[in-house]
Amino acid sequence: MSFRRLLLFLLLLSATAAGAQERDSTEAYGDLDDLLESAAVDGDDEALAARLEDLAARPLDLNSASADEIAVLPGISPLLASAIVRFRESRATPLRALEQLLAVDGITSDEISLMRPFVTFREPSPLRESLREAFSDIRVLGVHRVSTRVEESRGYSEGRYPGPRAGLLTRTRVLVGDKLQANLTLENDAGERIGFGDGREGPADFTSAHLAIRDVGPVRELVVGDFTTAFGEGLVVGRAGAIGKSREATSGVGRAGSGIRPYGGSAETAFLRGAGARVALPWNVSASAWASIRDVDASLDSVGGVPVILSISESGLHRTESELDRRGAVESRDVGAAVQYEGDQASIGVVAAQRSYAFPVATTNGRFRRDPDPQADYRGIGVFGNVMVGEARLFGEIGVDGNGNRGGVGGVTARVGRGSTVLLHVRSAQASFDPVQNGAFAEQSAGLASEEGLYLGLTTRLTPTLRLNFYADAYRLTAPSRFRARPTPGLDLLADVGWSPRRWARLDVTLRTEKRDDAVSTFTPSGSEFAGVGSEYRSSVRIQGTYVYNDDVRLRLRGDVVR
Repeated sequence: MSFRRLLLFLLLLSATAAGAQERDSTEAYGDLDDLLESAAVDGDDEALAARLEDLAARPLDLNSASADEIAVLPGISPLLASAIVRFRESRATPLRALEQLLAVDGITSDEISLMRPFVTFREPSPLRESLREAFSDIRVLGVHRVSTRVEESRGYSEGRYPGPRAGLLTRTRVLVGDKLQANLTLENDAGERIGFGDGREGPADFTSAHLAIRDVGPVRELVVGDFTTAFGEGLVVGRAGAIGKSREATSGVGRAGSGIRPYGGSAETAFLRGAGARVALPWNVSASAWASIRDVDASLDSVGGVPVILSISESGLHRTESELDRRGAVESRDVGAAVQYEGDQASIGVVAAQRSYAFPVATTNGRFRRDPDPQADYRGIGVFGNVMVGEARLFGEIGVDGNGNRGGVGGVTARVGRGSTVLLHVRSAQASFDPVQNGAFAEQSAGLASEEGLYLGLTTRLTPTLRLNFYADAYRLTAPSRFRARPTPGLDLLADVGWSPRRWARLDVTLRTEKRDDAVSTFTPSGSEFAGVGSEYRSSVRIQGTYVYNDDVRLRLRGDVVR
């Protein structure tokens, strides 16, 4: 049966069930898969899944959370988060139900459904009483996954990989109310050997653990073990809680960092290992500090008899001899601190951090440019903030690295009429800008450096059942890199139309086109090869229909055409 016939059958099935299967509008629509589908275009599915699992395990209290914390919720932009805080502060009594937020302009039943699994409502109580309540509610949660790739791989067929072709993951969490959490994650990628050896201290290739305390006295968050840091727009520290460009065109960009958070994912390079804490101070001020020591995968060489780091690997794969040689080859030490004021209408903060490697780094952050003077210490300081002006939110961060190189991001997001939101985001950084954990919104995976860009996003409800998301991202890589002899431009466009005639039926059509200049190989008439720059184009169309028969049965049909 052709794809079009299958899609028609799906929609007809949805229509015939309309009378008998009307879902309560207060039910949570969708599951983790739905959130990943709607969010990830270029994003990290694993990081997003771990964050959503943490939110589901320890729901956010909407009666005390700041706007930056609320903006971490799926489907909630920073602008909507600020509107929720203003609405909460205008009330004489605490919030007790999500449906009360329908009075906030921009909040619909869709946002309510996405938020429902990740929020709660608590009223203030004495510390001793809240601890007693916490220890009366102890839960143990487990996630266990076995995954494999269908296609053949020479690494398996030729015996290059010592382990099985199935990847294994087990994650166990113990929660004591919403105050205390313990986590243990064990993971083996496909092809990695199972059992002791290869420089490991346990049977799993990757082990992650933490103990976290939240909202106990002045302590907002205390983590011992593995954790993440993200402040401001991520220019100096972290990835700002964003997942990059996505179908949610005005939600994932310009999102403030979530501070210090426990880490329970399986991405082997996206965390720190040590201790971090955030403490509440008077006058709506909080202070954060952290320290970390961990081994990272790296390729080493010798220059003049002195060891140097050629590259730092982020794959997390340890199958071949070369991958095993890179395993934990270099020690990385991180320290940092941040101070932030968070008010109802504005917030401002400063963050400073330093990362030190055991040996100098001869190549910068994957940009394939050898430094004339390798360095082992990376420093950065950034000033960030946002302010509400009527129905608009202005945000930004400026940063300086240890060598005086500068970078900056900023923008504005605003409500336009009823049901429409626009976002304008500007970014620019010097070619050698290289602070500690540069994860600001950028086209390059190495973060914002040697790049300038302009992003425009729009989200609007055309009708109560029809929603449009659109973004245009025009950027320019300003500095040459390996094989790229000159600055190069790029353009990325996406349009997504979502139609929800019923709570249990949804149809999405997503169109995306990208144009990027990059290195190409060119041949002279004599047959000699040399590196040049040429334009690359990529276009795609995705059509996806979702039919929810009940809470246990969900049918999803998707087709992709990519050129």
